[in-house]
Amino acid sequence: MMAMSEERSVGRMALKVVGTAVLILVFAYSLGVVVGASEALLEGRGGPARIARLAVALVSVAGCVWGVIYLRPWPRRDEPVAPRTRKANNLLLLSGVLGGVIGVALATATISMDEPLAMFSNGPIAPAIVVPVLAVWLLIVPLISWQWHRSVDEHEAEAYRFGGLAGLYLYAFLAPAWWLAARGGLVPAPDTMVIYAIVLGVWGIGWFWRRYR
Repeated sequence: MMAMSEERSVGRMALKVVGTAVLILVFAYSLGVVVGASEALLEGRGGPARIARLAVALVSVAGCVWGVIYLRPWPRRDEPVAPRTRKANNLLLLSGVLGGVIGVALATATISMDEPLAMFSNGPIAPAIVVPVLAVWLLIVPLISWQWHRSVDEHEAEAYRFGGLAGLYLYAFLAPAWWLAARGGLVPAPDTMVIYAIVLGVWGIGWFWRRYR
């Protein structure tokens, strides 16, 4: 019973962290829109469309803050949590926080581009932003992932591997198919980050499906 309780606790925390990470990304994007639109209005480049965009972005920022507070991606103090489960939960929470910091940094670096989706584009970013983000992504995130794998039980690890295998198979077919279709003039050139996002999404869906089926 205790093992099943620990599995459910880690599973709930994983869902909360994924939801929080999505909200943080939306928050970062919305914050960039708020800053960019506000800067344009202060410079006299306003208009009904820009004012409407600013209003929607402000509502989105407030909604994301409320969503994170509602999800509460942190263990309650009054809940009995095993040390192993607490460590896995804390690592998931830390990964979500780091994802949010990276998202805010990228949004801040691209607010001057005056493009709604500049954060997700392939435009240039200042090295002062890129270098710290790369350091976190290549040094800290792998360490967190390794420690998380050491903290979860076999069922959680198997579900994670299943999602990873599903993502790998998708990548094995999607990447060359897109590349060939682009060479034939059927679609635009492959976008690395779009493929990455699709594969990661399938990985996560497979992970949670296997986890709760």
